[in-house]
Amino acid sequence: MPTLYLHIGTPKTGTTALQNFLPANEEVLEQHGICYPDFGFRYTGLGVHRNGHFLVTGNYKDEFGNRVPEKEEADYQEGLRKLEETGKKFSKIILSDEGIWKQSITDRENFWERLNKDLKRIGFDIKIVVYFRRQNLFVQSHWAQKIKEGEEYNFHEYLESPIFTEYPLDYYEYMHMLASIFGKEALIIRVFEKKQFTGENHTIQEDFLNIFNLKMSDGFVVEQAVYNTSFEGDYLKIKEILNNLPEFKSNKNLLISNMKNIQDEKIFEHNYKKYTFFKPGEEEEFMEHFNSSNSMVAKEFLGREDGRLFYDDIKDYPEYQVDTYQLLCDVILVYGRMVNLLNEKCEAQLAELNALKAKVKEEKAQRIEKDAELRARIVELEQTSLWFRLRRKWRHITGKDAQ
Repeated sequence: MPTLYLHIGTPKTGTTALQNFLPANEEVLEQHGICYPDFGFRYTGLGVHRNGHFLVTGNYKDEFGNRVPEKEEADYQEGLRKLEETGKKFSKIILSDEGIWKQSITDRENFWERLNKDLKRIGFDIKIVVYFRRQNLFVQSHWAQKIKEGEEYNFHEYLESPIFTEYPLDYYEYMHMLASIFGKEALIIRVFEKKQFTGENHTIQEDFLNIFNLKMSDGFVVEQAVYNTSFEGDYLKIKEILNNLPEFKSNKNLLISNMKNIQDEKIFEHNYKKYTFFKPGEEEEFMEHFNSSNSMVAKEFLGREDGRLFYDDIKDYPEYQVDTYQLLCDVILVYGRMVNLLNEKCEAQLAELNALKAKVKEEKAQRIEKDAELRARIVELEQTSLWFRLRRKWRHITGKDAQ
């Protein structure tokens, strides 16, 4: 019986890195009887390698912005059909989508119960793979991601918004629910901390391969080490401000994409100091809401008697503060780089325009030359035609051919 390994996040735990790593190593995986399939679904704004998103997609909207359940259901059924077909060739199939973590709870009634029945119907076992990040780190990364996507609120406004308050961050409650449906043995729980990753270099890729008793040395490669980078420091603040203008909400905006490039160059060291968005003392207070739940996950699902789910301590980082001078330096840097970029684009377009003008001029000269040749030919034909008409007329009058 084939087994579905359903990787459900949580978000901000290296999911994009894994979703790029797995298809890049397709051949090696298949040598071990593992398939990371592409079922052909494509959703606007989502990476093509989120191959499990068909299970919870809400991307179809009508003209009024409402979801279209019929299309969502069609994708779900088509995905299950393709999964069943793939299960005839491979014993282990991986589907991944971090959206499942939240959408299966907030957007799909009885999602897990239904999925359990449907997988049994098509003859599949299931293993649910989930990575947990400590909640105080998750919310900061999640807020930064939302700013990157165009949201306008600051960090503390985010903590009071439904985007946070409705987010399932009680890990024990979630795992207990899944265990009641699938059994504890179906859950593969990992912790998103470098020191808890397995492998020689303690990477997310090595840790994920360990689930299948595989190692990087089995022929796997990491083609790109960093995926889905977030804005940091002043660049995050600049993006937060720019989000008030509709044209800057999209990551496809020229300015936004180049801000990322400038940030990655690490020109100013001050943007890369460690900091927190919590006020002093708030992180510990925030984590008090989750410590008991986390401890129960560690004890009940990981067999850790000490109840420690996360090993890293809460770092005593300073709260991020806007330094006017440093922010101004970064704004000037972004402005200067954009002016230079636009100048380069203008020069390139001017060169292209001049080349087109030269081509048009050359084609015009060729056309004039051809027109002259054509006119000469027409005159020649007209003269020839006139001569034949005169000969015919002469023969008609005299009965003799003209010499």
